[in-house]
Amino acid sequence: MSAPRRGGRRILVTAATSSLGRGFCQDLYADLEHVDHVFAVAEQEDLPYYFRDLHRDRFTYWSANLLKERHLKDLFLAERFRAQGIDQIVHFGFLRTTKLLRVPPGEAVEGTRRLLEFAQASGIEHLVYLSGCLVYRLRPWTSAVLDEQAELDFDPESDAWIRARVDADLLCRTFLDQDRPRVTVVRPGPIIGRNVSSHLDDLLDGYLVTTLAGFDPMIRPIHSSDVLKAIHRCVDARPRGVFNVAGPDVAPLSVFARLTGRPTVALPGPALRPVNRLQRLLGLTTCDLSTLPNWLRYPCVLDTSKIEEKLDFRATHHIKFGES
Repeated sequence: MSAPRRGGRRILVTAATSSLGRGFCQDLYADLEHVDHVFAVAEQEDLPYYFRDLHRDRFTYWSANLLKERHLKDLFLAERFRAQGIDQIVHFGFLRTTKLLRVPPGEAVEGTRRLLEFAQASGIEHLVYLSGCLVYRLRPWTSAVLDEQAELDFDPESDAWIRARVDADLLCRTFLDQDRPRVTVVRPGPIIGRNVSSHLDDLLDGYLVTTLAGFDPMIRPIHSSDVLKAIHRCVDARPRGVFNVAGPDVAPLSVFARLTGRPTVALPGPALRPVNRLQRLLGLTTCDLSTLPNWLRYPCVLDTSKIEEKLDFRATHHIKFGES
């Protein structure tokens, strides 16, 4: 294989072994015209089998726990990293890692802060951060359609994981006025896709789909392939700012539950929590409803006009369960 054409993009991807990270690395690697090198970082020590056929001239796999400052410093000082001239970072976040390691979710926020500081000190030109719709404050009086200026969930009674999402999102936004790195925050609606772990996907993937009686919120989910396309569009355009992204389908939660073909039951709150706890103990679901999240009660439909107008991006995949 000949040496890659220099002058193209050289991108570091965090959480590269997650479903979204893996897919994005492979999409970037396939973009021969615009991408020179993909630098994938994840905790897994051994090179994953799905990366083994990727040529070292265009792909690097680096094992590190970026929640640890020493690992982060070793990465940015490594000769392999410096030689590639990395100019962009796509950060899929640390919340999943903190859950797996059973450490406080605040560690994800601190890890993101350190990553931003190292990126700034190293002269990284652009950073994309994948946030999510759960940062928005959902209440009975919340607007039916949420744009990027909608109120965030600062409720101190909110779940710790929600608060960590909000804090990490806000932290990235503090860098919006910096020359380097230019920061793009992408807030997708509930993500649906094969092997994806999101609050909605976890709920609908349970053996028994349990919803809250008396509530059927409108939602606007997005297929994981469209999330990756939106991020790729941000990598191309390098915009500064916050962008909602969501799929073409808007419907009540019950509609998407029926599409799964799984048995569905609406339960009152006092019954929903013990049933959900039993399901988790038996390994029948990974969705934790112990705190009765507001997304089970109130609508969360994202306004995507900003990304449509500024980046000319529209999601196209309709939600059809049973398909990749």
